[in-house]
Amino acid sequence: MKIAFYISGKASRLCEILLDSRSGQIISNLPFVLSDEWEEGEEIREICKRTGIKYIFYDYKNQYTECERKERNRKLSDEILLQLKEYEIDYLFVFGHHLLSGELLDIYKDHIIVFHPSILPSYRGFSAIDHAMENHEFVVGNTAFLIDEGMDTGKIIMQSIMHSSNFGENDYNALLHPIVDMFYQLWNCIKEQRIRVEEDGVRIEGADYKSVHFYPEIRK
Repeated sequence: MKIAFYISGKASRLCEILLDSRSGQIISNLPFVLSDEWEEGEEIREICKRTGIKYIFYDYKNQYTECERKERNRKLSDEILLQLKEYEIDYLFVFGHHLLSGELLDIYKDHIIVFHPSILPSYRGFSAIDHAMENHEFVVGNTAFLIDEGMDTGKIIMQSIMHSSNFGENDYNALLHPIVDMFYQLWNCIKEQRIRVEEDGVRIEGADYKSVHFYPEIRK
């Protein structure tokens, strides 16, 4: 099974994934990473160079500047689709900032997984963590979901949840780091063909959907 990533900015979570001790099998099944931003991507470019992963830069900022954002997103999506077809990719994982659309979503339906830093359906879009903290949410977390045409509206696969005190002094990494383990759990579930997309959502075969957790956990 071959995978690819579409990223924006520093892609800190992907850097963590590729530097993780479990990354060997991922790297051997990851032909390319496509980024739409150059300035902040020095670390991920270096990791790709060191591990033999092709780094593809799509200059979103300076291409098709005469087009409206919706059309620019469509052209970005078409470029991603072109690369996915060329490398015969099975699944695309997304840490990108731009809304994907068009033929890409049809051809790769239920095979594009997006990671978003909130407990969806709350706080869709940008600055999700900041909005959650401004509203003094008791718990915060991350969501992995299957992409659709909307803004963070796809079928949810998995979520991580923690108490908001983990945010500390603007420590975004504390909240975002669980995405790394989330990715590896999803990777294993996909390999084992345990993910089932149903009419009303996504189910992972053999997963526990009945456990109840309390915050804070009272210790004796």
